[in-house]
Amino acid sequence: MKVLLITLDFTEQLESKVIPFLASHAIKSEVQLLDESNPNKWIPRVSEDWSGAIPATLFVNTNKKTRHFHEGSFKEGELEAKLAELGL
Repeated sequence: MKVLLITLDFTEQLESKVIPFLASHAIKSEVQLLDESNPNKWIPRVSEDWSGAIPATLFVNTNKKTRHFHEGSFKEGELEAKLAELGL
């Protein structure tokens, strides 16, 4: 399993906010900055069901060629249950 995090923060906040946040929370996953002049164009590309609210999670199983979208946060235990349900 690979976890890829996408930040929608402004490029000029990378050094002052994003990197310190990642360090203070010991986040080791790969993080990409969506440096896009119109980030809303990605909403339907991620999921037609996405309102644009964050957090949002896209589960992709390349072996089964399946995608599952979840808008909102997860309560304790829900993420693990969703991964098991999706066979990830």
